[in-house]
Amino acid sequence: MNRWIGAVETGDPNGDYSCVTILHDGPNCIPQVTYGVYQTTEYGNLPALLASYCQQSGSLLAHQIGGYLPQLGKSGNSLWESTPFLALLRQAGQDPVMQALQDSFFEEEYWRPMANWANGHGFTFPLSWLVLYDSFIQSGGILMKLRNQFPAATPAAGGDEKTWIGQYLVTRSNWLISSPNEAVHNSAYRVADLLRLFNQDNWFLTEAPIVANDCTIL
Repeated sequence: MNRWIGAVETGDPNGDYSCVTILHDGPNCIPQVTYGVYQTTEYGNLPALLASYCQQSGSLLAHQIGGYLPQLGKSGNSLWESTPFLALLRQAGQDPVMQALQDSFFEEEYWRPMANWANGHGFTFPLSWLVLYDSFIQSGGILMKLRNQFPAATPAAGGDEKTWIGQYLVTRSNWLISSPNEAVHNSAYRVADLLRLFNQDNWFLTEAPIVANDCTIL
């Protein structure tokens, strides 16, 4: 699953710890910095990631990055135009301390909440977990405004797992495609790739090829 997320977020199934992206998907569609192997945002969890890095023993760039923390994630003070800051992020991505931190950070902030949600609602298929994980990475969770748009019940509520996933994917795809925010609209490819797996009945993610963002995962 991490290879899938790495492909859709950075274009590299192995992930790119140094990846810096500028997207117009911050508050009120303002530009923001997005960073890391699975990409976390300036107005989301990036401040927490970098603050943790600055506290890690052996962090090579803690002092330099720490100087930017008071400004990071503050409305109207985006660092997306700061060439020195972006260069520091790319350099930090080469630091083994940052790489290990990103792995643990994304597991704690995204994977574990997703796994708790999936288990609590009765989802068991690997494809279901991939669909849910992709949503937690992109949207921070399963948005209620999307759940309210389709009738299927979760397995824990007596529904059929495959039916719920299918209706959710179509709803999420329509939401992304119809978004007036260009950055959000352009991300619809990730759900199109998931829908392809759904239509192939590849519920155990064992049938090759599996392709995400034009990258071969399996």
